[in-house]
Amino acid sequence: MIVNGITNTNNKYSINVFPNPAINTINIESNYTEVIDYLILDITGKLMFRGSLNNTLEKVNISQLQKGLYILKITSDNLNITKSIIKN
Repeated sequence: MIVNGITNTNNKYSINVFPNPAINTINIESNYTEVIDYLILDITGKLMFRGSLNNTLEKVNISQLQKGLYILKITSDNLNITKSIIKN
């Protein structure tokens, strides 16, 4: 099965991550109007990237990551979402 994107609805907030699987870039799309922090972790929990999203659509460069499965943690004061992303 191929997953083209992941949508998560947390009460009134929507977070979309696409494409998934991705090669060089993932897009994080949100209707959340405040700054959102994100972490990308490998499957052992090692921090690979950290950043903040200031827009409703943010491109995140993942080209430095090895192929595999990663965890995307998205947090803010009222938001706590965890997603899986696949790097091809």
